[in-house]
Amino acid sequence: MSENMNIGARAAEGGARGTGTPEPAGTVLEELPSLLYRVRLDGGGVVSASATGRHGLAFLRLLPGDRVRLRLAERDVTRARILERMER
Repeated sequence: MSENMNIGARAAEGGARGTGTPEPAGTVLEELPSLLYRVRLDGGGVVSASATGRHGLAFLRLLPGDRVRLRLAERDVTRARILERMER
């Protein structure tokens, strides 16, 4: 019973999955098929990022040079999810 309460507490804090995941910024390099984008991180790496989740098809089109904030995948360092487009 107390285990269920712990799960609820973690969900209230933002969920058990994805906590502590880095959210770096980067610059869009190119648009790929299927709503994928190649993004250069500020730290120097390059990842493939998807514009999925709550934005879906209503997500604004990103162009090369746009600044974005990302959430890196937990298991694959070459993948990320675009959270938002930042102001230029």
